[in-house]
Amino acid sequence: MPTLVEIDSFQHRILRINEGSWYSTVTDAGSTLPCHNGSAITFDTTVTRTADHVNSMKLANSASVGVDFRRTPQTPSNLIVGSFYFRTTDTTNPGGDVVLILLANTNNVTIRMQSNGTIELSQGSGTAPNTVGDYADGNWHLVDFRCDFSTTSGVCDMTVDGADAIQSTGTVTVANFSTYRFGSSAASQAYNIWYSDFIVSNTSGDYPLGEHDCLKTNIDATGTHSPSTGAFTDEAGGTSDAALLDSVNKAWDNTTPGLTQTGETFIQQTANATAGYVEYTCADVTGTIWGASLSTLMAAEDATTACTGETRVVDSGNTTRATTGLVDPSVSATSYTGYRKCFTSAPNGTWSDTNLNGCKIRFGFSGDAAPDVLWNAAIIEYARAGGAAPTEITGVVLTTTPSLPAGALNQVTSIPDLNMARTRV
Repeated sequence: MPTLVEIDSFQHRILRINEGSWYSTVTDAGSTLPCHNGSAITFDTTVTRTADHVNSMKLANSASVGVDFRRTPQTPSNLIVGSFYFRTTDTTNPGGDVVLILLANTNNVTIRMQSNGTIELSQGSGTAPNTVGDYADGNWHLVDFRCDFSTTSGVCDMTVDGADAIQSTGTVTVANFSTYRFGSSAASQAYNIWYSDFIVSNTSGDYPLGEHDCLKTNIDATGTHSPSTGAFTDEAGGTSDAALLDSVNKAWDNTTPGLTQTGETFIQQTANATAGYVEYTCADVTGTIWGASLSTLMAAEDATTACTGETRVVDSGNTTRATTGLVDPSVSATSYTGYRKCFTSAPNGTWSDTNLNGCKIRFGFSGDAAPDVLWNAAIIEYARAGGAAPTEITGVVLTTTPSLPAGALNQVTSIPDLNMARTRV
């Protein structure tokens, strides 16, 4: 099982996030931040990789507007093992070189699609090999990569759909990677690319990470609050369990979460105590779990006074596995600000659906008399093994590759071109 330090389903659907931040250098990506969508970056609910996914992340580049989607690593390292899915509908191939992802440090690593649909892997002044296959075909494809700059002999490996392996080598400066960047801010070509299921490890032996899903689970029930009553209210002053659950469960319930405080529901800690919290459980998940990450929306009550508060995930043994808190009240006085943090370790010491299902989300822990921190929502994003290999996109949720009947594999002498993404047998 891999040791993951980054998990992103893109189902938080927020462009600007403070901790472990996704952001863009392109002003056209969103007029106000944080935001859900701009004209160039979209969290697309009409194109998803599987029926379990709520959305994908779409970059729409044009000759006049380049677009990128960047993230600062939560755990900086000079060795990165990563994996993501992408698709482009431009079956005649994008014009020029299209940057799928750039890993920034002293010697940038770039994975880019060429004009003929092959994919190039390059690093600094090192070698730049190309894949054999043409991947600008409208299908989802899995990219696995490993970049090791722990010595001056830099080595980068990549596979597409579990095959078509290439390697780039060169002399590099030993340095941590500072940014993951999907797309490019350079305006040159017009193309649309969709991304899904981004995960990262810092363990060399985890390469290739292989087929997987990144999904989310929502709050669905009340846990045990501390104190049991009176310390928290909803936006209308309600204190009942039903009122509080209703307020926090109106965001991220398979809809786009609200970001502005005006007209939005929230929970507010009014009896301040660093030990006080409200507690919630999430809908159950299934599968072989590889890791999980907490995403939450919080806000300060004003822009001038320091405001502490936290969102935590605890397991069934009440051990804290993830914590996020307000960074700067000035950025969230009129809007909710997103925070994301990977679990520091597995619930109850072992990754499983049972242990993840036993986790609880808690909000509060504020000792400020005023202002009182506001809480809008939280989700847990998780990675699980064995993502399905989808067929050609038709603008709706995809179906999976059909399986052969028992014994049929021994009778096959040639495999027809089914116009599907490759799968490993």
